[in-house]
Amino acid sequence: MVLKKASALGGTIIAVVLVVVFVPPVLLNETAEFREIFMKKCKGYPMDQTTCKNALNAFEKAFVGKNEKDVTEEDYEGLFKEVPFKHPCGITMFWTGTNELVHEFTKTRDHFFTLEDTLLGHVLNELKWCGKKNSQGIFIKECSEDKPNPVFSFWKLASAKMAQYACKIVTVMLDGEREKPYYDKR
Repeated sequence: MVLKKASALGGTIIAVVLVVVFVPPVLLNETAEFREIFMKKCKGYPMDQTTCKNALNAFEKAFVGKNEKDVTEEDYEGLFKEVPFKHPCGITMFWTGTNELVHEFTKTRDHFFTLEDTLLGHVLNELKWCGKKNSQGIFIKECSEDKPNPVFSFWKLASAKMAQYACKIVTVMLDGEREKPYYDKR
């Protein structure tokens, strides 16, 4: 009888050890993959490596360890203090529904600057990320599309910060063929 209990207990311990050993590599792979993409894109922007590391640390503080729905725009405030806009404020261009067109247009004209031309916009453009409560990892594959979420909250604050930063002449590119060419609900 004692031998059966010891065997059962030993099997349980092995199963727990296997779960602990097996789950973290998946988490570490996604976290490492996201950090690698972030740093590669950041280094591709005219910025020093220290700025990139500080930006990544401030970025992670906004959402890592939190439920996706609990991440708000306010959580990214520290990131924008760490990485403020530095382009001339009078050449700001906003857009909605014209992503490809506006970036083709601004690529050939250096007198317009979109959010995606800023350091954070450049690095985070087209990326998806989230955290999970009580986890220190970055997830990229199983993030909710429901709003609010970390990606939506980031872009909402980034757009508001860019609008506050803009000065003098501000340009907007809209799609005139759309029934509602801009999103009118904040």
